[in-house]
Amino acid sequence: MIRQNVEMRWMQIVSFLFVVMFGFLTPAAFGTPLAQIDILSVTARTIANNPGSGMDEVASGLDVTPIGVKVYLQAEATTTTAIGGYTWSVAARPAGSVAQLSATTGTLVIFRPDVTGDYSITLVPLGGTHLPTPAVSQLLHAGTWVGVGTINTHATPAPFAPQCGTTFCHGGSNADPDLNVLSQWQQSLHAHKLENHMNGVFGSHYATSCLQCHTLGFDSNPAAVNGGFDDVAKTINYDLNLIPQLVALSVQTLQPEFPALPAELQAKANIQCESCHGPGSRHPSHLQDADHGIAGADLDTKQCAQCHDSVSGSQQGFWQWSASTHPLANKVTSDIATSSNGACAKCHTGEGFVSQRINGEAAAPIANSHAITCSTCHDPHYSANPHQLRVVGDFTFDSGQTFVNPGLGGLCMRCHNSRVVSLATTLQSSRGPHHGPQADILDGVNGYSFDLPFSKNSSHFTAVPDTCVHCHMATPNQSGSGIITPAKVGGHTMSMRDESLNTTYSLNVINACDSCHAGLATYDRPARGDYDGNGKKEGIQTEVKGLMTILRDNILGKIAGTSIDSTGAISIGSAAYAKLALGQQGAIYNYNLVSNDGSFGVHNASYIVQLLQRSYYGVTGRPINKDYPKMVLRAPVQIPANAVRDWGAYD
Repeated sequence: MIRQNVEMRWMQIVSFLFVVMFGFLTPAAFGTPLAQIDILSVTARTIANNPGSGMDEVASGLDVTPIGVKVYLQAEATTTTAIGGYTWSVAARPAGSVAQLSATTGTLVIFRPDVTGDYSITLVPLGGTHLPTPAVSQLLHAGTWVGVGTINTHATPAPFAPQCGTTFCHGGSNADPDLNVLSQWQQSLHAHKLENHMNGVFGSHYATSCLQCHTLGFDSNPAAVNGGFDDVAKTINYDLNLIPQLVALSVQTLQPEFPALPAELQAKANIQCESCHGPGSRHPSHLQDADHGIAGADLDTKQCAQCHDSVSGSQQGFWQWSASTHPLANKVTSDIATSSNGACAKCHTGEGFVSQRINGEAAAPIANSHAITCSTCHDPHYSANPHQLRVVGDFTFDSGQTFVNPGLGGLCMRCHNSRVVSLATTLQSSRGPHHGPQADILDGVNGYSFDLPFSKNSSHFTAVPDTCVHCHMATPNQSGSGIITPAKVGGHTMSMRDESLNTTYSLNVINACDSCHAGLATYDRPARGDYDGNGKKEGIQTEVKGLMTILRDNILGKIAGTSIDSTGAISIGSAAYAKLALGQQGAIYNYNLVSNDGSFGVHNASYIVQLLQRSYYGVTGRPINKDYPKMVLRAPVQIPANAVRDWGAYD
């Protein structure tokens, strides 16, 4: 330890003298560092996309790492100040370590810790004149795998510290009830992954390559000896090729084969606590480090990506998510300020969603937030809901109505709603409905009715199981082994269309719609009537867009101060809006509700057509069918004394 301290102090002295000798005593020299160190998560997809980069082993990206496994360290500039380069060094290491960095300069370096203990890696960014600027450091906590201690079909498990299943650790008697997560984890699919395969639950297809994610500490590099599943197999001379054979045998005989696995291997089987939190041989000793909690105990994606970013086709959820807009949810814009506005944080940050939408806590701004990540929606421990979703089922709008039985889509609705508390109050504001009112449209609520009743909704809100999830997360149309970059539709992209493509793969119609609409080749399915009055019965999206054009042109032409913003919604200043009649305000509100929904009739064609058709009256004072006599109405569009009340008169 004395030698480590001397080395670190000597580096600081040399750096100081170097700066002083060249008279470069600027604020940058002693101020905020120009860069930070990122520990990269390297996945199977990363490796496939970066041949020859040195990235050839999967890595979690955590600061708690197994010995013998590569850690990828990248310098990332934190300012716009010119950086002339980087120098790296190992400032401190455990006794007996001879591990070295792959390079001492450059943006990316690789480090492979060789003994258990703490390592301090130092990065010195060089200024534009190639003189040193303030250094930054990164601690790495290297350890070995210990297992949860509760998996053993050969004898009664008896976990001991630091195994996570130890009673006073996470096994049920910890003084902090939030840390007693063992029983929840034991009910998850993760806790039984290899076990279920070996018991025939998932069919006969299995390969030894699956073990890297289905066991604890399985290393692709045989030289990495750290107590993982592969190391135990070598120690007891167990042939891992037997496991695929046992999987197939279990399917054939309908008998479980996991009990045939030696107890030593069972102890490191399945997806355990350390799979996400890093090796636990030194846990919880490092928890006393400044600003350090349990590794992986946050809403980052690194823990998930190491297994769910495969190029095999079976685990592409992480890539799909990265191609969605969810990773951008917490990016600060003129409308989103999650670090200062708790109202935004509840749907634009993972932390805010969990605290407010799930735990019911008061709104609060979130500093250093994560976006909408895997563990925002999926609870890593809790397993009562399908797919370990944090919440499913009935959703109550802020306005009081309840969307009954939306299934898995109930999770999506927690954020994808208008946030209207009182329609009368919202109509007084030019801001209108919040972006993303898909739940409102699907359920047919919170549109301005012009004091007219609505006819029935379209059937999507009751006929589609799991609502949002059934269509938006349908199996991607392009997947399978070797497809590294499939079309950005379906799955965790949540997208129905890949705007970057102009091929048969740009839509996911067959997988999303065919179960109900056999033979459909487009989302623009045939409408039941000519709703925009142009004399042609076209696709429902075409009809709705035609209606929107009619309403938009009249609003822009008849209401001063209106314009179209970058999202396609109608914008108007608050002062000008306050002077409008209620019908005009209602028309603008309805237009923006439909525009922000973005489905152009797919979510609820009946409701959308009714909103748009009757909004025309609010702008022009005339029923829309008087000006467009060929138009088919879905419901009354005005309330004169002689208004037709027979719903049979409407399509």
